[in-house]
Amino acid sequence: MNRILTQYVDGEPHAKEYDTLIPSKIEVLECRSYADCTYVETVRLTFEIGDEKGRVPMPITKKIIELDIETGYIPEDRVKEELMSLLSGLKIFQLKRLTEAFAYRKYYSPVF
Repeated sequence: MNRILTQYVDGEPHAKEYDTLIPSKIEVLECRSYADCTYVETVRLTFEIGDEKGRVPMPITKKIIELDIETGYIPEDRVKEELMSLLSGLKIFQLKRLTEAFAYRKYYSPVF
């Protein structure tokens, strides 16, 4: 059920040293509940492309990743682990901090 749906880049490519994804925005696109009590969110993660120190060149180029992840009725630590597993193949600046922000964002998500 947890899977990356799509990935794409918005903007122009930069020099090779700019190979790190800097988290920028977390958006919940859709929420679905199922009869077996699973609860899945479709989420869009937006990243600016920068360097390993978190610096972003101008003009800003973004990478967008949309994914499905089960978030309801399971422990928060498991959700964080699943998100880390989905994103583990990508070079993300402060990945652990992103997973914490993902867990914390539930307090601000709109009700669908």
